[in-house]
Parts: sequence; C-alpha cells; structure tokens
Amino acid sequence: MKKLFSSSNYHSRLRYILLLSLAVFASCSEVENTPEKVDKLRAIGVATDSPYYEPGMTVTLTFILATPVLEDISVAEVTLEDELQLALSNISLPTPDDKSELRLYTVTADATLPLAGDLDFATFDGTANIAYALIFSQGAEEERVRGSIKIYPAGGSPTNVSGLPSIEITSPSENSTIGGGTVDLVASLDEKGSDENFRISWFVADGVIEKNRSIETEWEEMSAGTKTIIATARGLTSGTFAYDVIEATIE
Repeated sequence: MKKLFSSSNYHSRLRYILLLSLAVFASCSEVENTPEKVDKLRAIGVATDSPYYEPGMTVTLTFILATPVLEDISVAEVTLEDELQLALSNISLPTPDDKSELRLYTVTADATLPLAGDLDFATFDGTANIAYALIFSQGAEEERVRGSIKIYPAGGSPTNVSGLPSIEITSPSENSTIGGGTVDLVASLDEKGSDENFRISWFVADGVIEKNRSIETEWEEMSAGTKTIIATARGLTSGTFAYDVIEATIE
C-alpha cells in the first residue's frame, strides 16, 4: 500500500481513476446480480461532508450498510496494493438503527487530504483522486467498501456541483398501509443546484423491483407485513451521496 500518493505509471493511474468514476464504492457481494435485495450484509453507500474538496482539507466519510441479521458488525482498514490510498483515522464503532426488516449501520471516518505538491492532477480534468477502503464483517459475511475522493486544485472548484443532494421517498408514504400485488415506488431528488447526473438505487429485503435504477418504479412479489424501503442517489461526477429510509405495511 502507498499512503497518500503512488509512483505507479500514468496508464495504471488513468485506468484506476476511470474505474472509480463509474462507482463510488465496489462491493464484494454480488450487487449487480440482485441489486435491490438486502439478504445479507450489504453496503448502501458512502456520504461525504462536502460536495467537493481541495488539497489539505479534512474529510469526514459516513459509511452506510444494511443487514437482515440482528448481530453486531466489526470494521477494519483495507490495504489497496499499488494504488493511491488515503489513510483513515477516527474510525467510529458501528452505530445500529433497527427497522422492522433490516438493521442499518453507520460508521464515520476522518482523513486529511495531502497538499497540492503531493498530488498528481490529471491533465484531462485537472483533478486528483485518492482511494479509501474499509472491510466490514458480520459472522462469516464480509463486505468490502471502496471508493475515492476527487480533489480539485485550490480555487478550482467545480462549476456543476454546488451542494450535497437529498432524496425523499414519496410513495409509499411513511407508515402507510397498502394492498399487496404491485406497489409503486417513487422518490423525489433535490440536486441542490448541481448540474450532474445521479444514479438512483432502491433496496428492500424481499420481492422484485422492476427498474432498480429508476426514480419511479414498481415493486412486486414481496411478502406481507411491515416493510423497510431504502432509496439512494449518487452524483456520477462528484460522488456525493444521499439516502432515505421509510417503513410501510403491505397487506
């Protein structure tokens, strides 16, 4: 592992940056096979405390995970071989938030970004990227969460990113009771003035979501009872992240 900066060649670094631009985090679980179902420990996303960063700034990351199992989880740092990696500090103990079907965990971690002289800013967009990674364990299950921080030169903040987004599930409404069959899932995204594309994701404990990446979709084949529904949004340029959680009863 190379903390703060790496001497790897340009092509390796470019390939790494392009891969990270496609996803804020990569999970060891089979996310793409069953993208909406939380049937084991799953990473939901990583939230930042600022829409963009400059050299020398302090970063606070909030890792969000969900699990159907009411057991404690542990967290540890991960070494990324031959990659530009940021050292995390003040890693908090996992904080649980129990819902009817799922337990959500949040973990925070801090880091201080290197100064401009220690960074290699890319010529194609003028930014630098530094990776971070943590691994979470619950019994035999492990979930590796990996992402990156995009750093802009001092005074060179992005023109298309102006704030941290928020997302709200508007259908079904919180604590509502609805009939079974097909359930409409609708969310409202507040981009806070940012001019970038966002990736929407839905998470549930069971059933099938027709279009998991759509802000309006349908949910079918779920069991009856009080259900936990999660919607997330991630900026594809900035990596900003937001999520909302509600509960509704299916008859």
